[in-house]
Formats: sequence, structure tokens, C-alpha cells
Amino acid sequence: MLSIFQRQKELGLKNEIIVEESDAVPIGPVHQDMIQALWAKFGDQKFGRKDFSPSVIPARALPNTCLLDVIKGEATNTYQYRVFGTEMRDVVGVNLSGKTILDFPKRSCRTYLMRLHDECTYQAKPLHSVARIKYPKGITMLTEKTFIPLFDDNQKTVNMILTVFTFDFSNRQKPGKDDVFTEPVSAYEQFRVFKSLNHLYTEANPTPQLHVI
Repeated sequence: MLSIFQRQKELGLKNEIIVEESDAVPIGPVHQDMIQALWAKFGDQKFGRKDFSPSVIPARALPNTCLLDVIKGEATNTYQYRVFGTEMRDVVGVNLSGKTILDFPKRSCRTYLMRLHDECTYQAKPLHSVARIKYPKGITMLTEKTFIPLFDDNQKTVNMILTVFTFDFSNRQKPGKDDVFTEPVSAYEQFRVFKSLNHLYTEANPTPQLHVI
């Protein structure tokens, strides 16, 4: 798994990108909806693409949802978007369905997104993160992301990742079309890896109900 510094060096980036693990990662309402829906369906069991139906996704989380195939490589993995939500398209400025994270317009985004997907894949555990990203023209974007691993038939290898992204912009001002390919000035990302879906659900819902299998 390549470090943030290595990826920045590969891409020739010099802006400040910090990604670090933290226990203090809040979970917002859209993410709570998705986590609760998955937990209600699967409990603490591992599940794969054949077990998962889009009908499980809550309505307000659907535009923010992506589904990626994990393409294994000798040195590093690649992640290809099978589904790229409509809210993602609006914010990123392009539809990346059928493309990979390496096709992201902003090269700096590729660095920390690859890191987070790598963490989810190699640890085979759910992950949640929050980030503050500063752009030129005084625009600040807060992002929140949930990563859920999907497993192969043997339930040993992660071959897909289900993600939910939400965004909050300073002064409700989204980057315009001219800003789509503008690199951010800085990005500070904090993430937390959870032991299981049940652990993630417990954090998102402090008083969980008993799940009956």
C-alpha cells in the first residue's frame, strides 16, 4: 500500500495532504441511514455483491452512493466505479461510471481516496472518514465518507467496496465549472477503521436494538 507522500510524488503534487487515523470521527445522518439499513439486512455477517440489492439503500443516501470493483495488482490495487451517484457527478463535475479513481479530475483527490480504499480492502473492515478540503477563492468543502467491504463467495477477499459520500460547502457555495479541475490548497482527512459492521452500527446508533438473525 503506497503512502500519501509516495502518491503525491508520483503525481507531482506539492499541496498539503494529511490523512491520519482518529477515534474522533463523527457519523452524520445520511451515513447513519445507510449503516442502519445494512445492519438491519445483514447484521454482523459478511456479505457480497450477490447478497446485496440496491433496494437496501435508503432513498436519501442513493444519490451519494458509489459501488466499486477492486482490481488486484501486483504492487497496488485499482478501484473501478460500477456505480457513481448523481450527487457525486454534480460535485465532481464528471460521471466516473466505468472509470477508476485514477480518472478523478483532481489529482490530489486520487491520493487520499486511494489510501482510504486501500485501508478498507487490506483490512477487510468498514471505515468512516471526515475531511476538510480548502480550495482557492475561499471555498472550503467538508466531506464525510463511509466505506463498506463486499466479499467474494469464500468471504475472505474484498472484491467490491460500497461507499457513501456527503458534502458540505462553506456559504453553500459549490465549486463552479471552472473550479472542477482546480487542485485544492490543502486536505486534512481523518478516518477510523471499525472491527465490523456491528461495531460501526453501534457507533452510529448509541442505543442499538437487538438484531435477531
